[in-house]
Amino acid sequence: MAMNLNQARRCALYARLSVTKEESVSIARQLESCRKYAEARGWEVVGEFIDDGVSATANRPEDRSGWAALLASSSFDAVVIWKVDRLARRVLDFLHADEALQRRGAGLVAVEDPIDMTSPQGRAFAVMLAVFVSARLGHSCSRTGASPAAGSRTGTSRHRTGPVRGGC
Repeated sequence: MAMNLNQARRCALYARLSVTKEESVSIARQLESCRKYAEARGWEVVGEFIDDGVSATANRPEDRSGWAALLASSSFDAVVIWKVDRLARRVLDFLHADEALQRRGAGLVAVEDPIDMTSPQGRAFAVMLAVFVSARLGHSCSRTGASPAAGSRTGTSRHRTGPVRGGC
């Protein structure tokens, strides 16, 4: 069931960062942009969920505590993310996250990417964008010689502690 995002009144915000020193996409900057996006549309923000220090390459959205807490939270019509790559780096992970939102009757919107997951055309465009994000990651890893599953870091979120596999 497609929802009309122009009528959405309740949204959850989600932000993720794999390396805390990435100042250009800090958690604070992502959430601030998402808040402004929601405010400009008259949407009520009902929750903010983060996965800080968590690689999207090595951790599927459903395995991240911040994303899991979002899905378990109170009702919302939309999830606002800063960019698609903050949610997923692999197409299959993106599709699974979208499917989980569809089961709730919610849609995904992105501040910096032209994502509108409420129409068949918007969904198709979003999937193509996810394919390009995945391809770009593969190119970056091959250029730097890094493996997407290489390295490890300690990841933190409001709901997670312990080692998290790092990535390219």
